[in-house]
Amino acid sequence: MFVMKKLSFLILFVIFFFISGAQNEVATNSIKPALRKNSFYVETLVILPVLSYDRFLPISEKTGLVLKVGVSSYVDLFFITEASILFGDIKHFFELGIGWGGKNMWGPYGKLGYRYIGKKGLILKAGATTSKNIPIFPTVGIGFSI
Repeated sequence: MFVMKKLSFLILFVIFFFISGAQNEVATNSIKPALRKNSFYVETLVILPVLSYDRFLPISEKTGLVLKVGVSSYVDLFFITEASILFGDIKHFFELGIGWGGKNMWGPYGKLGYRYIGKKGLILKAGATTSKNIPIFPTVGIGFSI
């Protein structure tokens, strides 16, 4: 189990960097020409702050894939990985995702949320997350995109 966690983290890490190099400019066929590809933010999970990095990959005019990696600490330092689909336009987005986090605390989880992305890169997030160990709990976040 521990080896699978490390392997999945390594795979996501490699995907982030290969895709980052291949997708440096914003998609020209998108209705979101100002949407930035890289985001950094602080998000709360229950009472734990999580420092996160997202990479946005456009799929079509109104949808995109978001790959996330985050780090937090409860008793020990742990990583969170997540893949989400973003639906929306210009500034307002609906987010639906799945992820893995928290060593034995959360394990796999599901996420449903809202994301506001301002013209200058401000990100505001609100949502709900659930896992097998923790019932539905709210999440909020603030950050910026570049």
